[in-house]
Amino acid sequence: MNATEVQECLIYLMDRAPQTKLEDGTAKAWGEDFARWDYDTAREAIRRATANKPFVGIAEITLQVRQVVQERVNAHRVAEQYSDAHCRRMGCGCDHSGCYRGWKDSTTHPGAVTPCPACRADLHHVLRNMPDLGDRGQGGYAPITDRNKTKEKA
Repeated sequence: MNATEVQECLIYLMDRAPQTKLEDGTAKAWGEDFARWDYDTAREAIRRATANKPFVGIAEITLQVRQVVQERVNAHRVAEQYSDAHCRRMGCGCDHSGCYRGWKDSTTHPGAVTPCPACRADLHHVLRNMPDLGDRGQGGYAPITDRNKTKEKA
């Protein structure tokens, strides 16, 4: 964080917690601490530390910085964990926590997979609406059967 951003954070801190006193030495010490963090992290830590408090110490802000950084690291790990599972389809709305590249474990057939309803909606719809074996009869296959019968007569 540069000097201007440090100054903005100190002003933001004074606006949020007006009873916090910043003398020359204190402001310099706080500025050194703020300079170690990035601007967004420092602002978020100040916002959290000063919620409903008229006075805040540097220890409280440091604690909040650690929590903000840890939350960001955890979010990155979760995203990294599921990045390999992504189906690679543009505009896919699935979070890929229950599927791997568009396929989910079947709930009705152990060891089998089914298409993910979010990633492969078209295939999922076709397979879901297909009648079970033995219940099919002529159904949607009549045109194929009729075509074969006309070839046999000729």
